[in-house]
Amino acid sequence: MAFDDIYRWATSQPKKAAMIYNSQTFSYATLARGIEATRRFLERLSPPAGKVTVVVVQNIADAWVNAHALRALGLTTICVPNITTARALQIRNVACIVTTEVEQHSHNIQKSDLPGIPLIVMPSALYANIFAGEIPRPPVDAPSLGGHILYTSGTTGSFKKVLMEGRIEDARNEARALS
Repeated sequence: MAFDDIYRWATSQPKKAAMIYNSQTFSYATLARGIEATRRFLERLSPPAGKVTVVVVQNIADAWVNAHALRALGLTTICVPNITTARALQIRNVACIVTTEVEQHSHNIQKSDLPGIPLIVMPSALYANIFAGEIPRPPVDAPSLGGHILYTSGTTGSFKKVLMEGRIEDARNEARALS
């Protein structure tokens, strides 16, 4: 799965650029450390695998880290830029909303924005040490990779949600890697 590949690349080519966002380069080692810090933080909260997590974030680097960590815990993710979009998409089977401290403050995200759904705020301090240190190993007992919901208006102008199941995505990625 992509999660395992990131950890593998972090070990085999730790300094190679995995992502560039706003002129900042994130190596595979840095990306793996960020995902692992997020995964461990979220794992303690025991979000129920198989449910949907709404990731409210505009920063693409945060979206990648949070989505990979949540999917590694078996949750399906959907990334949205704000709570208004989350409400408009009428997402069902939601376990929780995940956002960062920066997003929470800049968009004034409150627990009451989606009644009855827990809000998890990722503390900025969590990422203070991701640019150096040991390269994490993927967890041995990780559940199946969670899916990801893409939402698009395509040519119709009305939003559709498309579920990319983790196991199917893994198979597609494997086939692409072999070609």
